[in-house]
Amino acid sequence: MSNMDMQFELVRWLVLLAAGVVAAVTDLRTRRIPNWLTFPMVLSGLFVMLLVDGLGWRQGLGDSFLGLVTVSLPFLLVYCLGGGGAGDVKFMMGVGAWSGVDLGMYILGSVLVLGAGSAIVWALVRGQFRALWYGVVAETARILLHRRGSGPTLPATAAATKAGIDGTPASAAVDKPVGAMAFAPLMLGGIVLGGAVFHA
Repeated sequence: MSNMDMQFELVRWLVLLAAGVVAAVTDLRTRRIPNWLTFPMVLSGLFVMLLVDGLGWRQGLGDSFLGLVTVSLPFLLVYCLGGGGAGDVKFMMGVGAWSGVDLGMYILGSVLVLGAGSAIVWALVRGQFRALWYGVVAETARILLHRRGSGPTLPATAAATKAGIDGTPASAAVDKPVGAMAFAPLMLGGIVLGGAVFHA
């Protein structure tokens, strides 16, 4: 690895880790990831990658743009379907802009694994695992069978057959979050874990 590549890696990890810490702290305190963090992160990632390798697809602007899209796409889809937050999407856009596709996929995979694992643990601790399971199944069916602006298309009997922990129908449990949780600390964990696996 050349001296310039080593300097780039150092700058990249300083930015990703520092931004991850700031996002985690602000998300824990306010349940928001601020635009003053995410927008500069996206723009600086694109600019630095352009400086490092021009328009190239290895570490250049092309790689940065593809990383931005691929790393944030799952979060954008969840947000468009009514889950997650816009700050999560924008933060992951910044992560993708700085990481590019290769490293970005390791980070994304780590974030998704940590997110799924923490949701299961959180539901078990709160005694709501059954509600989480039915909520996931019912929400997936609603997304697949429901048209925006129209009423629910699930049969009433299907929605009423399974009850949540508190005795409410599963259809009602879907509308209630299992627990409000800041996601940025998990994204920070994903940055660390994904980076460790990538460089192992």
